[in-house]
Amino acid sequence: MTANEASLVLAYLARKADGLEPVRRFIEGYSERPAGMAHDFLVIFKGFESDEDRAETLSLFARFSPQSINVSDRGFDLSVYFDLIRIRPYPYYCFVNTFSRPLVDGWLRSLFQATVSPGVGVAGVSASWESMATNVFDMTRPTCKFWKLESRDRRRYPRYFPWFPNYHLRTNAFVISRDVALKIKVPKMKEKFDAYRFESGKNGLTAQILEMGLRPVVVGRDGIFYDKEDWWRSNTFRQPHQSNLLVADNQTEIFASACPIEKAAMSRRAWRHHTQIV
Repeated sequence: MTANEASLVLAYLARKADGLEPVRRFIEGYSERPAGMAHDFLVIFKGFESDEDRAETLSLFARFSPQSINVSDRGFDLSVYFDLIRIRPYPYYCFVNTFSRPLVDGWLRSLFQATVSPGVGVAGVSASWESMATNVFDMTRPTCKFWKLESRDRRRYPRYFPWFPNYHLRTNAFVISRDVALKIKVPKMKEKFDAYRFESGKNGLTAQILEMGLRPVVVGRDGIFYDKEDWWRSNTFRQPHQSNLLVADNQTEIFASACPIEKAAMSRRAWRHHTQIV
């Protein structure tokens, strides 16, 4: 298919630094769980230096005959996605990161149907209310990763991140229209902190969608489109079994394999008193 024939392109980011195993897992899921709708397929090769360098990874996709694009390993996934939107025009885009793995037949169709619904600006497979600003000042345990931050470093978090609940879609797998995406102001991302700001900050992707008067929704395998107040009910991220999830990734798998105490802590950071972990 060409861009004129398909209304949506599935863009998978294969990052060299993450190795071949996540790519194999994505391909396994993509092969075994039909997307449920026609689409173009594009592989973003990130951090590969030459044709020879990416030959083995490219061979894994051979049966799908995808389009491909090569980008530097500098920068972050989200900046790559929005650069792609500018240079490869499609009505709709589905972006999935290196660790994504489809779990359910029709997963892409479900995300697309949500995105084209009235008032929806972006649809993802999971979301969180977690606030990095709140986390920084949650100093109840020395094991908190922010415990050793200097006070001047801690102070910058409330400047850039809302307090809990901080509504933001996770960007491991999401669908967005070109019309909406081109209205998004994408900052320069020189460090990981900048990427965090764009995913969950005060002027981040979800915040800008809300400012447009549009809905960021989570789509479950139950076919329900969950609005931000009900994300905790979706059972897609850091809730028991995450059994309503359409597409897994490394973070959902870390949660799934964690011990009960770790699960409870992760769930509280995401949902506070709405956690269902016991």
